[in-house]
Amino acid sequence: MSQTPDISIGGHLGEYKVGPELGRGGIAVVHEASHPGMTGPLAIKIAHRSSEQRDLRFVREFERTRVISLPGVPRVYDVGMNDALIWFVMDRVPGQPIHRLMRDTPSLNDRIEIALKAGAQMCEALAGIHRLGFIHRDVKPSNVLVSRTGETHLLDFGLVRLQERGDTLTRAGRLVGTVAFMSPEQTTGLPLTHKSDVFSAGLLLYEGLVGPRPRPARAEEWLGRMCLQQVTPMSIKEPGIPRALSTVVERMLALDPHARPTAQEAAAMLRAVKNSNAPADWPNPPKFIGREEELEQCFSAFQPNHARLIIIEGNVGTGRRRLLEQCQRKALLYGTPRVSGVCRPQISGGAVVQILTELFETHADPDWRVKAAGADVGTLLSMWPSLPLPTPPPAEQPP
Repeated sequence: MSQTPDISIGGHLGEYKVGPELGRGGIAVVHEASHPGMTGPLAIKIAHRSSEQRDLRFVREFERTRVISLPGVPRVYDVGMNDALIWFVMDRVPGQPIHRLMRDTPSLNDRIEIALKAGAQMCEALAGIHRLGFIHRDVKPSNVLVSRTGETHLLDFGLVRLQERGDTLTRAGRLVGTVAFMSPEQTTGLPLTHKSDVFSAGLLLYEGLVGPRPRPARAEEWLGRMCLQQVTPMSIKEPGIPRALSTVVERMLALDPHARPTAQEAAAMLRAVKNSNAPADWPNPPKFIGREEELEQCFSAFQPNHARLIIIEGNVGTGRRRLLEQCQRKALLYGTPRVSGVCRPQISGGAVVQILTELFETHADPDWRVKAAGADVGTLLSMWPSLPLPTPPPAEQPP
């Protein structure tokens, strides 16, 4: 028996008449549908009943999509099953997958227009489901349809889950989603936030404009590629792509989820590019060459009994930020969930005084600050009088 069911056109499932096939995926097939009491184009998604877990996942997709009543998300109406099949009925969305549309558009300028308009609408739809507390987890070209009038719809909510809850229908350690469009944290099995969807959306726009990245022979090889290899900025691969658009996509593809924009911010940034109101930063070089010794020194912070704070000093333009990013990539590959780093301007007192100032300013209580500084409070103030610490009594000040 095939995984996707073969349905006779003209037959009925419940009260719905099944029309021509619209498309099929790994476990389900979608057909046109009609109902005597309903107007407007309908579609019916049908799958074999094979296990209780799969049936629950299918019904959950219906329930989640019914809750998500948003522009850019098709409405669902009914769910049903018999001994062999399970199905639900939804709006039939006209259009074609975004990559097919962009692939069939020969003009680069026209493809850029599609990416800006459809990309902003896609990010708006993602922002809507994120506000409801959901993560899509499977943003890929076949799940983003663009109509002839330019309306964009986000499909397939079978892998959606609530951010604050674990996915009780997914086994621990099992990857769910489409590997080629997963975020690095999704590939490595780390906890996900809504920023994972932003990364996937960025990859979708990237490949739609400059073509697909080389696919590894085996799925497990994606792990090293997603964690260690930075994609070549679009404006380097295709000089005709505006640097402002390339900058937005680069930000969406940031390794650190905290450095990515939210979906709402990404939508606003894409609209700003369309309206010529976005900054155009120079793209980062795609390859990390050399600096192996410095990289190993930074990575030593994750070894037992080693320092957890490392300060990288250098003049502007010497590659401090890129060194930190590559350290983050290597840490993620080895299972370290979060590496934080900030590039700071050269000021009097250097990076140390900036870090100490931020540390002490996390609490307004002077007693807490003194306790945190310990016996060194007087020494610290003698070195950096601007630190937000109360002046100790004269007996405690150093000679």
